[in-house]
Amino acid sequence: MTEQAPLFPSWPEESFASRLSEGQWHGFQSLGAYQKVGSGLLLYRAGTHATNLLIIISGTVTLTERLPHDGLVGVRHSGDLLGDREVLSWASRSPYPPAQAPCYRESACAITPVKVLRIPALHFNQCIEYQPSLWRAIAADLHCRLAAAEKVRAEGGQGAPRRLAQALLALWPRDGRITDREELLVTQGQLASWIGVSRETVERILRGWRSRGIVQTRYGRIEVRKRAKLQQLAGQDSSEELSNVA
Repeated sequence: MTEQAPLFPSWPEESFASRLSEGQWHGFQSLGAYQKVGSGLLLYRAGTHATNLLIIISGTVTLTERLPHDGLVGVRHSGDLLGDREVLSWASRSPYPPAQAPCYRESACAITPVKVLRIPALHFNQCIEYQPSLWRAIAADLHCRLAAAEKVRAEGGQGAPRRLAQALLALWPRDGRITDREELLVTQGQLASWIGVSRETVERILRGWRSRGIVQTRYGRIEVRKRAKLQQLAGQDSSEELSNVA
């Protein structure tokens, strides 16, 4: 389903789109088409040819790979790129047919209603070839992701409850709403793979949080009912802004 493009959205800090000038943003708009994707639907599947780069306009997307089950490896929000690693690899090769394009490494699933700008890979790479300043935005975005990944590794020695609370908060939609409750489309197995513990450990922690009214669980979903309590468990201030988990 296609949708009219916003003129110049207000982006979250440290997202790729927040580093674009208004002119650069309008340039991207002219290259692609807007699409609306419902919650629970795939934007692309791992192993399919990466013929498009996507910029998230609104909503939250999870990245999963088979480990052999669908393991959660990242989350992206408004202003973030999807498929950039694969699409940028086109830039270092001679043009080739879409059927020979690199394949997406992960599957991207909308866990809230999502709007994206879908840009053909060839057009995106031509754009950054003629506007070298765009590489600064790409490099800064990569730096933020690497810093977030380093932070996750550094926190690996922390207790599982704290890491689980941080993971749930990282999935929280960044749509400008201030709420204490949110239903997150994620499985306990995905959370376990993401924070590096067993599914039984995640289940045990959530059972304790259920008894305290912090969360409620159902098949494929976790409803957070007390965000402030979760932030305390994660070692965060209620006013602290979460950065992406790479």
